[in-house]
Amino acid sequence: MPFRYRFKPYLYHYGLKAGLPFSMLRRVADICAAGGRPRDYLSRRRVAANVVSGSKWRDFFSRETGFCRFEPGDIPGLDNLVEIGQEIYSARGGKAAARPEGNPFLPLLNKADFDTHPEILKIALSRPIVEIMCGYFGTVPRLDRVDLWVTSPNVDDADGFGSQLYHLDKPGQHYTSLFLNVFDVEEENGPLVFLPADKTAMVRRATRYERLYYLGNGRLPDQDLFAHVEPSELIHLNGPSGTGALVDTSECFHCGSRCTAGTRVLFVLSFMPAHKGGTPGFKNFPHSSSGTDSLTRLFLKAPPGDG
Repeated sequence: MPFRYRFKPYLYHYGLKAGLPFSMLRRVADICAAGGRPRDYLSRRRVAANVVSGSKWRDFFSRETGFCRFEPGDIPGLDNLVEIGQEIYSARGGKAAARPEGNPFLPLLNKADFDTHPEILKIALSRPIVEIMCGYFGTVPRLDRVDLWVTSPNVDDADGFGSQLYHLDKPGQHYTSLFLNVFDVEEENGPLVFLPADKTAMVRRATRYERLYYLGNGRLPDQDLFAHVEPSELIHLNGPSGTGALVDTSECFHCGSRCTAGTRVLFVLSFMPAHKGGTPGFKNFPHSSSGTDSLTRLFLKAPPGDG
């Protein structure tokens, strides 16, 4: 089964190099991914349809724009997650893990935090979030990452670290994250900045971005982006503690952590289609199926040979 994940980069690399359209290559990759576990793929779609039937969360945000901002109290449970994030940050002081050289991100969570704060996983898979994600994906996705990011000014690299430049995450995979501001975020703290999916699609076509992603470094310089859109069209995720957004970072150009002063503390919950590959972040939290309901087990179930 892991072969289909290794196959996809080669498909895109050599297909794009040969001049084949990304849309066609993406369809082939999707068919191969779903065909690797057809029963699980179809089952997840059926379960998701039942989950969102009559749900007020099913259309919380759409694929047309690829994002939805929220305010404190809009999604139940996130206020508690803010408190947990503040507690962990205050206790650890941003010293729990060494930040890679030049990397503006310091990931604070470790496996022990999920034992100390079991509410983290419960909130990440609370009913509103589950219904939002099932509605957006049209299937039961997998929970791929849970983390607490701390950003401080990055003075080591004048050109910016990779994530500080505009890019997409895993194009075509609908990698979708809930970004939650744990403390107030001002512009100087380096908020997440993104372009809605419909406007991103136009820039992707104009810049032939998929070739840049699979045949280059995947980063789009500011001047190349602003040759096609106005800076005013970008959305800046600054705001008070408890504010945030759901963003499909596979479909929305984005960058973050352009921090010039202070710190930014951000809770991140990431989801992606279960039949597509995952990230090492899946190892950062417990995903045992014991003691959980069947729907939660689906969200925590890693494909064979993955994670």
